Amino acid sequence: MKPCIVTFTTDFGQFDSYVAEMKGIFLDRLASDELKVGTQLIDVTHSLPRHDLMATAQIVPSLLSSFPKGSIHIVVVDPGVGSERRAVICECKGQFFIGPDNGIFTRIIKDAESIIEIPRQNVRSASERHWSNVFDGRDLFAPVAARIANGETIGEIGSVIETPVKLKLKDLIRDGHTITGEITYVDRFGNLRSNIPVEEVRPDSCVSVGDR
Repeated sequence: MKPCIVTFTTDFGQFDSYVAEMKGIFLDRLASDELKVGTQLIDVTHSLPRHDLMATAQIVPSLLSSFPKGSIHIVVVDPGVGSERRAVICECKGQFFIGPDNGIFTRIIKDAESIIEIPRQNVRSASERHWSNVFDGRDLFAPVAARIANGETIGEIGSVIETPVKLKLKDLIRDGHTITGEITYVDRFGNLRSNIPVEEVRPDSCVSVGDR
């Protein structure tokens, strides 16, 4: 086992203790002091629009392209917490994405090596502290991240699912040399992200948004 990188991406905001609680449980579950000292915990953002699954799905591929193999990503934007929705691990290009099965991993599913459902009974136990039904980030995802960091394979944690939830992405409209898409995310600087792949945009293209 060697120290790893663990990232946290949520819509929790900055005013409550939720993110710190997730990190505390993760560190508590690590198997060795070497892991506890050497593992890097990185906050990606906790200011995603609340319950905005499409905006979250837009962020996830950026994590995949920015971090090294072996990185573990906890992603929690979860309007369905407390319901029967599944919890999953998505292994993609040697990295691990942990979160609710609600479509936030839509844009990396096609490249995934495997998608595992996390069984709650394998993570929580009756002998442990009181668990909340509405805080899977702390009580489910953080412990699973620690198990992966401790060297468990995802096959030891759960079983493969074939039908993960996917968001319905709007199709591009093509008319000759014109492509029409939609804005899917606006960052705090006002930069706009669209669903039009960069390889579709030629260097001499003209981009219009509304009447601009």
